[in-house]
Amino acid sequence: GNISVAQAAIADITAPRERTKHFGLIGAAYGVGFIIGPVLGGILSDSHFVSWFTAATPFWFASVLSLLNVLLVLFFMKETREKIDGFVISFSASIRHIVKAYAMKPLRMIFVTNFFFQSGLTFFATFFTVFLVAKFHFHQTAIGYYIAFAGIWIIVAQGVLLPLLANRFDNIRLLRWSLILGSCAIFAYYIPVTIVGLGIAGIFFALTNGISMAALPALASNRSSKHIQGEILGINTSVQALAQAIPPILSGYFAAHISPVAPVYISGGVIAIGWIVFMLF
Repeated sequence: GNISVAQAAIADITAPRERTKHFGLIGAAYGVGFIIGPVLGGILSDSHFVSWFTAATPFWFASVLSLLNVLLVLFFMKETREKIDGFVISFSASIRHIVKAYAMKPLRMIFVTNFFFQSGLTFFATFFTVFLVAKFHFHQTAIGYYIAFAGIWIIVAQGVLLPLLANRFDNIRLLRWSLILGSCAIFAYYIPVTIVGLGIAGIFFALTNGISMAALPALASNRSSKHIQGEILGINTSVQALAQAIPPILSGYFAAHISPVAPVYISGGVIAIGWIVFMLF
């Protein structure tokens, strides 16, 4: 939920042509977390390292990091809005945002594409660790190392590759390729039988989907007035939240009735649907 606020803050102080690159830097920071977090999570949950480490230890550590984040925002982050009018917090806003997203014709298909993209990523994330255990017999520390490895390539995608591509191509051209290649990257996980092959598949996945992660909100931002950046990116996050709520329910059914790794491959098909919507509309 905080990501849309961070993106809005970046949008407030960034020229439209620079937003894709700067949203990519947010994603690169996310990638750093993807490197450090899973490795630490694997270590902090393993009693072989320290006797009192349990499955709960990573959650306590995460809560400390979140508290540190609060302090950093309170003492070091300046307000980016030039003028803040009175407003009322509403707990039904997310539902209204979903309805409003569909009503915004210039942005409707961006939101729909993002819905399918985020749904696909959630299908993937929900059962990917099951895939690693079922096919490659990974334990928790190995899973942490592998996700950290993918995080390195998310940083490369969003911190290095995306700024280079954004100087040559607009967001629409980037997404035409990154969405379909991201779908193919998920199906590519069916191919490897060795750890090296799994690593190559991870690079392909991170490079392609890392670009889509930054380009979709940047496209929505660039097509919106500068006075409603927070609202648009908040609506985009509400759509994303809905997209992330549905797959875990369906994943359990697919895993039980088809295969434990079925949700991973279904995710590739869902992202492909998002690409089709994007290309048609």
